[in-house]
Amino acid sequence: MEELCSLYLRHTHLAPHFINLADQIQELLSESNWATEFLKALQGAITDAELTSKDLSWHLKMLARVAEEGEIKQQGTVNFLSHIITSSSLCVKGDWRLGNFLLGVCRRLLVHPGLDALLIPLADVLQHLACRYGDTDIRDHARLYYTLLTTLSKDKLAGVLSQGYGGGRRPRPRNERFPASWWKSEGLTSLLTVHGRRQYPKAAGGATN
Repeated sequence: MEELCSLYLRHTHLAPHFINLADQIQELLSESNWATEFLKALQGAITDAELTSKDLSWHLKMLARVAEEGEIKQQGTVNFLSHIITSSSLCVKGDWRLGNFLLGVCRRLLVHPGLDALLIPLADVLQHLACRYGDTDIRDHARLYYTLLTTLSKDKLAGVLSQGYGGGRRPRPRNERFPASWWKSEGLTSLLTVHGRRQYPKAAGGATN
């Protein structure tokens, strides 16, 4: 695992192959926890490494996959997100593609079993994106996720997201991927109306209902 993590950090464009490796091992060796431990090791390697702009999109894709594993704690991932949006020019530049990668990680964190421990720092990340990201579309979706996170209980949040996923199905915690357009579904629109589109909730750590 150490050698593979080192290889990934030297060649981050291999991220899709590493993700496929984890997926295939989980499918073929369902009783083994090797894939989970491997993804956990990659998470640690990414969050501890010196960050460069050319690696960021691959890191976010990898962390989104890691966030699908309910057994892996996600505090390191949330801290990583917080660091890159507050200590760099990422938000000022407002790159739409990178913004979507950021939101992709946040989407998976919203349905992670350990969400309770992530509530305040994840809310802070979404609030920062909603207020300061230089792309209107990314700000609007970050605001939607923030509203979901801070106004719904964990069970209700999971229910809304599963409806938005389509057909009333609950997303699987591991291998099933969220389609990029899940938030456009009629299910989510009918379940949730966000009032005051340009107004922003005040409390980043508000209590859930």
